[in-house]
Amino acid sequence: GVTNRIPDSLSRLATSGDYSLHQEVFEEALRSLRTRPSIDMFANRKNRKLKRFVSLTLDNWAVGQDCMSLPWKGELPYLHPPLPMIQATLNKVREENVAALIVVPNWPSQSWWPSLMELSTNYVNLGKSADVLKPGGRMRKAKKHLPPGELLAVRLEVTEERNCSNGYFRKGNSLMMQHNKLLMDGIAFGAD
Repeated sequence: GVTNRIPDSLSRLATSGDYSLHQEVFEEALRSLRTRPSIDMFANRKNRKLKRFVSLTLDNWAVGQDCMSLPWKGELPYLHPPLPMIQATLNKVREENVAALIVVPNWPSQSWWPSLMELSTNYVNLGKSADVLKPGGRMRKAKKHLPPGELLAVRLEVTEERNCSNGYFRKGNSLMMQHNKLLMDGIAFGAD
């Protein structure tokens, strides 16, 4: 019945990443954020956004398999991870000390949100996922749903400054300060 609608919908949420941004949305995000990624890290030959991509499964078109086990140094990765891999992806950006572009749901209450804000240098709201994502074939066959709400494209960078007294410290993050100000003003980035 009616009371089972939300749990049923959540159980049908596609977490596998079998969807991708529409190409024009991707290109507009690149223009807005003035960035040019060198490799698509969570892709297959059908949903890749860039010529060079890493696949989760064996694919002779891909430059590699399982991006989390490959080095990211020397790359500017485009990251659109499956939902359960967002925190691990943010951790990898920090560990590898690389700049990156990540696409994530605008879900401030998620446990990975503080890590995202800490690494964020700029972002663009892409709009509602239903309008900007293209479902993959496996997702349609399994009758899975796209993530609810809006998506953000966020530029990530590990920013540290030299401090003479104690080595390094993390710079204040302007996006985090902006987000906190919006929360204080009662106008958060969006609802979960």
